[in-house]
Amino acid sequence: MSDNNEYQRFVSSVWWSELENKPVLRQSITQKNKENIRDGLYVFHNPYAKKPIAPNMFKLDGITQVFVDPDTRKITKERNGDCLMHRLTMNIIKAS
Repeated sequence: MSDNNEYQRFVSSVWWSELENKPVLRQSITQKNKENIRDGLYVFHNPYAKKPIAPNMFKLDGITQVFVDPDTRKITKERNGDCLMHRLTMNIIKAS
């Protein structure tokens, strides 16, 4: 995120907490907000793929993998740590 000091940044996010087994609201007012490219990444595995990707490639924090059983059509998810569900960022310009 930018180091521009002419505004204040408000960040509101909702994370799925594995520990609490429910969504958790996080809010902060900061100029520096840590973000990761894996925040909230979902990987949907194709059960009919000719060359499926190994699920172990995506066993990283913040990534959710989705699998479908082609016979039963049951959908299962595998979360790796807390997973970002929603993030809203507002930049509030400081008055002159």
